[in-house]
Amino acid sequence: MALLLLATSAVAIPQLNTSNPTSFFTNVAMAMFRQMDLHDFNGDLVTVTNIPIYEDPVLNGGTNINYYTPAVHRILQMAANLFDATTNRFIGGGPTDYPTVFRPIFSSQNGVARIIGYKEVTDSSDAFLPMLYVYNFVKAGQPENSIINMYGVPWVIGAKKGFPNFNEFSMENPLTVLRKLTFTNSAATRPWTTNQVFGFAITNQFGLEVWNSYTNLYGRPLRVVATNEFSITVTNDDGTIFLNASNLSFGVDQTYPSWDGWSEQFTDSSFQVPLYASNVFTNGIYDGIPPFFYRISAPYWTSTFVPHFWMTLQFKLRFVLIDINANRVVDFVNISSTRPSVDISHLLNHNNPSTNYWVPDYTTDDGEWNTNQLSGTTLQMGILNQIEVSKGDRTSVWTDPQKTTLGAAFNHRLLNGGTSYFEAPYTPQRTIIQRISLQANDPLVHYTEADLLSTSGQMFNYNLVGVAPASGPPLSNLTNLNVTYQPWGGRHIPNGNPLNSAPTDLDIRVKDPGVQQSDDWNFPTGESLSFEWLGRVHRGTPWQTVFLKPSDQTLAQWLAWNNDNVLITNGNFVLSDAALSFPNNDWRFASLWARWLNTNDLSALFSINNSDTNAWAARLDGLTVLTNSAVGDCPGDSNGAREYRSCSRPGVSHSALSANRRCSGRNGALHRVAVSEHERYQQPFSESHSKRYY
Repeated sequence: MALLLLATSAVAIPQLNTSNPTSFFTNVAMAMFRQMDLHDFNGDLVTVTNIPIYEDPVLNGGTNINYYTPAVHRILQMAANLFDATTNRFIGGGPTDYPTVFRPIFSSQNGVARIIGYKEVTDSSDAFLPMLYVYNFVKAGQPENSIINMYGVPWVIGAKKGFPNFNEFSMENPLTVLRKLTFTNSAATRPWTTNQVFGFAITNQFGLEVWNSYTNLYGRPLRVVATNEFSITVTNDDGTIFLNASNLSFGVDQTYPSWDGWSEQFTDSSFQVPLYASNVFTNGIYDGIPPFFYRISAPYWTSTFVPHFWMTLQFKLRFVLIDINANRVVDFVNISSTRPSVDISHLLNHNNPSTNYWVPDYTTDDGEWNTNQLSGTTLQMGILNQIEVSKGDRTSVWTDPQKTTLGAAFNHRLLNGGTSYFEAPYTPQRTIIQRISLQANDPLVHYTEADLLSTSGQMFNYNLVGVAPASGPPLSNLTNLNVTYQPWGGRHIPNGNPLNSAPTDLDIRVKDPGVQQSDDWNFPTGESLSFEWLGRVHRGTPWQTVFLKPSDQTLAQWLAWNNDNVLITNGNFVLSDAALSFPNNDWRFASLWARWLNTNDLSALFSINNSDTNAWAARLDGLTVLTNSAVGDCPGDSNGAREYRSCSRPGVSHSALSANRRCSGRNGALHRVAVSEHERYQQPFSESHSKRYY
């Protein structure tokens, strides 16, 4: 068993001054950034005073790398959490221990926008500073700008228990495409010029949910301010716009006198949806300023042309939660997302095999959207199928009760003329579903988009693009327990069975054992700087405190859990951002924490290679040691024992381990606590917390 002994009575060095929140936060974050060793496109260390967020491509011709990644945010989050372990912030005589809040300060120089520092937020006014677009901000040189917020750049809020928080944002954009066929000839007879005319309609719906994940009522008034600003555009390959809803903003400013606690049910009043909207957009341009709407004529082409359509979506989501009595911000979410372009034409041609032989298809929606061309011609098979269905004389997808009459009239005109213009009576339409859902797993982790996307593959039906019908109704999870919610035991009501199982349900490598809900956290608060509580500080990833346990977890397994798919350029090479938040590396921070808390030179401390058992006995006497041994490994243990008892080992005197061996719990250690050099700094969590590990 490998141990490293550190003096626990040492005094913290001055740079960790808990009387100055910004100084503490900055110094701790800078040291952790030096450990992480991430370098930007200029080779400079990414740190709390240098986080590039945008390059002007006109000035730099660069790759526009945003270095504010989930791993970078985690460093900042952990620095804030460490500080809040030392605070008790009861404001205005209230019972609530408020979190410390920091917001970024920005700079723009030489076409690069970056974060250059942080400022503590002590009231709610900073939440309503001007919101700027980074691509506009970067146009002018600004050595420092501390009076703005930037779309998509989070704040940092310390992890404190007891507050409602942002929990879910879901949006659905069903795009319905229809195609008419027109036949014209000024001579009112064959041959006809056949044109295809397209129509587009989007039914946009979205909702934002807030949840009090704690069972206690939040009894103080809260102000919710939330906005969603989005743009949806339908174009073709040459950029011609057929539908454009540009920068449309929807918002709410609402006060809740109190907030119900969670009753530990799948849905209840602890889930609230303060912001919800539904809108229909058709061929035209929609804007947020008068006259608000400009109609665009439906686009048309000859029947031999195959148009290529695309749909793009961008949204900017902002959420602020304010305790009114204390005038404190307790939650702040600021996400800007541009979704991958949707290839409409590809999806319209859904399920059609590539062939130049026409196989008539009148009974499925696929047949009318077949873009394959008939051998030796430029005729689309889908248009031929639409014409045949319009004749109304066969079983087909056309269900109009008047189809026989309408089809006969169409066929007569098609063959005999009599008019210079007519339309095919059957108009096929196909709906393409774009579904976006951002859901928190751990309610305390919801500040970047990666925090809110699929965890362990649970969100497949909630983030998709496909042909209707899609699985489940739109926005079906609002007011329900999140699909991503996976504390210890998986997605479940406390002490109940998992609602849907996942490989990580009981995986000690990615989440804290026994923490089945937010109430189970045992964060340190109001503590002096110490090793004793380091293992109880939230590390900024779902359901996990600072990880000082042994682990055989691979990076691929960690990526499957935390969903950080960002690839980042580190100097001259590309790496996975998930590698920078890998829990197995937390022991390195423990070494850093040791240097801060110890006034002695650590290299001069007692050597782990010392073979003198009496010297070891003197050093170990009184220390608590955790074990990965099952019940019965210690002489005299009885089944189910959960207590401290002495346990001698060869080569180490009995007194060295006296009354300090922690043996495992029920059923032969269902979840065992292991000891290794990676765990050497973790104090035994306090009795109430340690029981969660059994």
